Amino acid sequence: MDDSNNLLIEELQSKSGHINLKINGVYIHSNLDPVLEAQEVVKNSTIKNDKEFLLFGLGAGHILDQLLKTSSEQTTIHVIEPFTELINSYKSKSENWKKNVIFHSPSNIQNLFYNQSFIEFLNLKPSIIKVETIYEMKRDYFANFLKFRASNKISDFREILISKIADSIEIQHDSSTVSEYCDYIRKEEKHVTKDHFLFLAFNKITSTSQDSSCKS
Repeated sequence: MDDSNNLLIEELQSKSGHINLKINGVYIHSNLDPVLEAQEVVKNSTIKNDKEFLLFGLGAGHILDQLLKTSSEQTTIHVIEPFTELINSYKSKSENWKKNVIFHSPSNIQNLFYNQSFIEFLNLKPSIIKVETIYEMKRDYFANFLKFRASNKISDFREILISKIADSIEIQHDSSTVSEYCDYIRKEEKHVTKDHFLFLAFNKITSTSQDSSCKS
């Protein structure tokens, strides 16, 4: 996300000697010991899935570093950071992220829901952790992610369906709602199940769509 207009990012040294950041006058981490703070955040987070994490905000990367230290090589971490400059800065100073960390900084955060690999990641129900100051600074940005409502039109999901399944949906159904097409599947195409539809997996996670009741 390009948020460079009127953006002042300062890199400072905390009292513990670790890097802290100040964005437009706001300290992003503890100025006493940002590493200890990150350890406490991870320790006190509700972690139901220790193999997949979704991190809201990056900052100087202290929470991400703590997750990388305490997780296995099989762990996958997606980081959504609205300030692209912070991602670039972190990447230039660390190589820890290269194996299992994926960064996102879209100008329109809802575009992530049309990314097939990201939807598959969400289907694993990752544990969510926030860099609180980044989250508060960009509350509207993250709110757009959390309040996303899946469309109920088949035509809006062609891009994120497995190609062979998308090709099997005749163009005449593009104006159908999900439930209408589910009814059609049950009656006419019983070999096509809900597992073919990545958007149903997304709807299951978010529980925001009332139109994903297709059952095989």
